Amino acid sequence: MAIPAEILAVERPKNTKVKKSGERYLVIKRTCKRVEGRNIPVDLGTIGEIVDGRYVAKRTEPRRKEIDVKDFGEIELCDRCADGLLQELADVWDLGDAKRLYVIALLRAAYGNVRNRDLQLQYQTSFVSEKIPGVALSENAVSAFLSSIGEAYSHICEFMRNRVAKYADKNIIIDGMLKDYNSVTGSLSEFSRKALKKGSKDISLMYAYSPQAMEPIAGKTIKQYRRYTSFIGTTNQTQPLVDPTGSRRFVCVGIPAGKNIDFTDNLNHRQLYAQALYLFNKGERFWLDDDEIQTLIEENVPYQRTVDLVEMINETFRKPKDDEGRWWGTSEILSTFASRYAYFDAKRATPAVLGKAMNNFRFNFRHRMVNGCSEYWLCEK
Repeated sequence: MAIPAEILAVERPKNTKVKKSGERYLVIKRTCKRVEGRNIPVDLGTIGEIVDGRYVAKRTEPRRKEIDVKDFGEIELCDRCADGLLQELADVWDLGDAKRLYVIALLRAAYGNVRNRDLQLQYQTSFVSEKIPGVALSENAVSAFLSSIGEAYSHICEFMRNRVAKYADKNIIIDGMLKDYNSVTGSLSEFSRKALKKGSKDISLMYAYSPQAMEPIAGKTIKQYRRYTSFIGTTNQTQPLVDPTGSRRFVCVGIPAGKNIDFTDNLNHRQLYAQALYLFNKGERFWLDDDEIQTLIEENVPYQRTVDLVEMINETFRKPKDDEGRWWGTSEILSTFASRYAYFDAKRATPAVLGKAMNNFRFNFRHRMVNGCSEYWLCEK
């Protein structure tokens, strides 16, 4: 199709031509080479476009799509006030877990009650990502992480005891308040008969505060009514397990179609709890060993929610900076997923499927072809 005369008439660099591409008019740099005594035109590439009747030059070097302005003030203030807290966390948890806990706390102290789904954005746009780089904070990752932290309650108690011991010979202010609690979803604190009639129940919030350090030492929520533990629960979801690394707390049993649960209960619960307490006091093992955990994970496979491949990539790799990174082949990437995620099915993740996920707009990874196979320039988190 002929180029309109008004487009050709636009002033542009010498030794160029105009080429239409869709609705765009590209300006192509040209040269020529001598072949058998004749000058043959050669295109050198696009150097600009005709836009709104004017020539607009194209940058010779593409800009890197990075966040180059990050919030500093609030993060720096909270980080200075929390001096030493990261080490206290690392004394109890693995350093990777300690850093993630500290970053989440720092972001929520600096910007208020940041939701799980917004933590990643706040992290990337604040200076904490420069202070503590490489922390995975996607919504799924944070939810699974906080759930696993809450399961190991002994670690939380150890951390609180360490904090209290640190200030044992100093003044400690104990503050408390009484608040209404009207949630109907708190499975560990069902309504008592009095609370049901009232429509809510009271909670005592207790805080220990150090006037010297000017910071909280520990906090505790005390519910005034009887507490229950849920040993058995039901759900209408066919895949209720969401932890991609393996759900160790649940034993799932499917109910056949057309059948109902028999809620008949003839157990002597007091005797059952007495026996459990007796064995616990004797030092009987109450946790699963590695082989038992693996068996449980395998039996729970049909009930595990499928983990999105893009989410796996986001949790496992990042775009390298400067001298970081190396080339990863698709088979090595898939092997890494298989080692990290208990429910990853390598058979379903073909190279074509992986390639589509790796080219997701959010990553912008460098890519090359070697002997017909894709490779990506990555840095493992």
